[in-house]
Amino acid sequence: MPAPYRLRVIGSRPLQLAALPGAQLAADSGNAQELRTADPLLAVRGVEEAAKAQGVAIRHLEVRPATLEEVFLSLTGHALRE
Repeated sequence: MPAPYRLRVIGSRPLQLAALPGAQLAADSGNAQELRTADPLLAVRGVEEAAKAQGVAIRHLEVRPATLEEVFLSLTGHALRE
């Protein structure tokens, strides 16, 4: 089942989030990372703990539901064609 939430976090420097329980790293671009998760509370707690342990200040944290397109892509592996 696809992860129905996206979590975007921007830190004062890059965070090491690869082993975060209940979340998958979807994108990593410098100080900004995006995770997919089915449990946003668990993921937010994990990000907070990782940031504290790594001495990284969280500058921005956003949780949003996955879009229909993201869910479709995760289920089928390809985009819709018009």
